[in-house]
Amino acid sequence: MDPTEPEPLPTPEDISLAEEFTEGRHDDELEEPQAGVVEAALVRDARRRRRVTIWARKAGVALGGGLILAAGIAMIPLPGPGWLVVVLGLWVLSLEFSWAERLLEPIKDKVIEAAHAAASNRWGTILSVLSACGIIVAGIVWATWDRLPYGSWLTGGSLTASGVLALVTIWWSVHDLRKKRARLAAEQS
Repeated sequence: MDPTEPEPLPTPEDISLAEEFTEGRHDDELEEPQAGVVEAALVRDARRRRRVTIWARKAGVALGGGLILAAGIAMIPLPGPGWLVVVLGLWVLSLEFSWAERLLEPIKDKVIEAAHAAASNRWGTILSVLSACGIIVAGIVWATWDRLPYGSWLTGGSLTASGVLALVTIWWSVHDLRKKRARLAAEQS
């Protein structure tokens, strides 16, 4: 701001910010010429803090959501719940960025369609449940038997958590598919 320009008039938001920061002060404690200067300084300080808070939130969401999204993309070809983590990362990013919100809906719909397609195959669902249970058992064995390669509680816990997450995902897919079928049957009746 050019020092020769006059100070802009305070907006109602500026006045409420000044009141917020001057609560507890008595007007008679400040001399009249200083009161306006103090309020203007408080308003500028409040604006600066608000900008920093907004910037910090946006940076935190971008960093956290970007890391989750990158992990999900890496898990698509690797073992792990890749698409589930991608959707989670986009959801976090959509808290601050409209492009992520626009991208989230079609991807979420595709993931739900894929989950329903997998849940509609009875034998595939049974094999998935058995595989998830096998992963949990492998995790327990890896956690308790030190002679295995990379045998530790960390490896075993990771495997067990993956198996439990797979079971929860399978349960959700079957449950949501049943709700969808019941809804469609009710609409056709």
